[in-house]
Amino acid sequence: MPAEVVTYTFQGLEGTPSTCQLTIYRRPNFDVVIVENSEAEDETLAIKRIEAIVTGATDTYQLDPDRTTWLSCTPEPLDLLGAFRKIPIEWAKDGFTLPKPGTPWSYLSRAEVEEMIGESPG
Repeated sequence: MPAEVVTYTFQGLEGTPSTCQLTIYRRPNFDVVIVENSEAEDETLAIKRIEAIVTGATDTYQLDPDRTTWLSCTPEPLDLLGAFRKIPIEWAKDGFTLPKPGTPWSYLSRAEVEEMIGESPG
């Protein structure tokens, strides 16, 4: 199944609408969602509202919280440690939450992501 690429709107830190791009890869046993920041300079970075984005997108796109992996894509030239990071998000009854502050995010290479999704990421 081809990836779904959508522009997702969320409430930014200042209460103004912001957007990010979600690329959803639906696989037989799991799904992978890659979150990328908007290129607009005046919008909130997606990573700063990741809990709200993951919670809303899970509902909107009917993703299973127990079988969906969330990745953040870091654009060049900021991707010194890796272009992708696995978001350590946890499902709770009220929505998704990040573990305690300071929990490290796993960096993934493009090859690792390709193996995970079965194709080259956008």
